[in-house]
Amino acid sequence: MSEVVWPGIGFLEAYVSYFFVSMVAAFVAWIFLRHRYPKEALRVYLFFLLFNQAMPIVGVVFTVWTVWFLLHVKYHNEIHVAEVINIEEFSLSFPQVRRMFGEGAMLMLFKENSVSSRMKIRALASLANELSRKHLEIIKLALADRDDEVRLFCFSVVDKLEKRINEQIAVELKRFEGGQTQRERAEAASHLADLYWDLVYFALSDEVLEKFMAEESKKFILYSLKYDFANVQMHILLGKVFLYEGDYEKAAQEFVLAIELKENDNAFITPYLAEIYYNRRNFISVKSLLAKDPKIMLNPKLYYISLMWGSHEIPTQ
Repeated sequence: MSEVVWPGIGFLEAYVSYFFVSMVAAFVAWIFLRHRYPKEALRVYLFFLLFNQAMPIVGVVFTVWTVWFLLHVKYHNEIHVAEVINIEEFSLSFPQVRRMFGEGAMLMLFKENSVSSRMKIRALASLANELSRKHLEIIKLALADRDDEVRLFCFSVVDKLEKRINEQIAVELKRFEGGQTQRERAEAASHLADLYWDLVYFALSDEVLEKFMAEESKKFILYSLKYDFANVQMHILLGKVFLYEGDYEKAAQEFVLAIELKENDNAFITPYLAEIYYNRRNFISVKSLLAKDPKIMLNPKLYYISLMWGSHEIPTQ
């Protein structure tokens, strides 16, 4: 090295000289970058010093380019204040949460013979607290359980729901028949339409009676719309009834009308129209419909369906 780079100078003298040059280059880099990285000043200096030592001559050129790049680079998200979390202290104060019914779907509890009846009843009680169509389907499946207590509990939940709806129907029928004004009868009719549809939605009757309930719901919907045609909820419900009957054309008309009447927040109406277009094999309309409303991406049930149809791009961070 002494013969090529610094003729007549010993290796130690050459290394000390280049070390001094490296220190100057690292110091210059620190001067330029200290304002952008105030908390990393020492690390910046040591990085360039060691880099220049590892790569003689070339390291100085690279230092100049790196300093220029770091001064001009722009970050998407710049965190100005970051607090350090004490993980050990956080873990002591964080409550431990355990799964009450174990891992897997709730439905698996009623397929395993080793699960106790007490555990099954607790699971059914949790479903009964927030009844939905899917929850009621699971409860109905549990009616075939071997345990008498489980079957009785399921029957009581279904019977209680049916009685509650029928009692409300009786009350609203009295309001409808004894209403003094058109407005009172229209309000009672809208409530009756919802209640009759609940009987259909929860499948609380056989097929023949279910069709009768759907007809009753439609009858009261039409009566309510005579008084208040701009009632968006009644148009949506009428669209659901037509969809249940398989009349896709009339159902689509009602859902489109509901969207026109309700200018904003139509993300919960759009899926019904998409279902109609899909059943009619109009796949182009399904894709364009899902692409029109960005709020659909906020619905976890529709998020991946929308991505599958290519209506929205996957968000990147």
